Amino acid sequence: MKTIFLTALVAVGTLFTSCSKDDNDSPSIVGSWKTSSSISEEFKDGVSQGKGSNSIDANNYEIFTFNNDNTFSDYEVSSNSAPSTDPGTYTMKDNIISLKYSGDTDIDSLSFTLTKDTLVTTFIEEYTSKGIAYKYVTIVTYIRQ
Repeated sequence: MKTIFLTALVAVGTLFTSCSKDDNDSPSIVGSWKTSSSISEEFKDGVSQGKGSNSIDANNYEIFTFNNDNTFSDYEVSSNSAPSTDPGTYTMKDNIISLKYSGDTDIDSLSFTLTKDTLVTTFIEEYTSKGIAYKYVTIVTYIRQ
């Protein structure tokens, strides 16, 4: 049994060390990303109040551009207002990206998954009002431009 375990351990170790090229092929967030879908769900005291799809079309979308120097711009088009661009800085650690918009003291932290062509972010906002716990979860999918 000990031999089988050691053989399996060596085999797994070989998989992780034998392909150094794979380490260099990890996707980068640097570039421009346009929204392709956005879904929100509201919870009251832990009970879902339902999911909703946010309108993404030619008149309602967002393009994030992430730069090598840890700056970003957030270009937003909405049918309800004039297009706007908001710059800021970002940091990444593990699967969390933290965004700080210029002129704002708050930092928005989002979990994310990233492939070569797709970025999916999850933003969670929680607060309590009049004894009721609220939670809003928004999942946005972006496509590399």
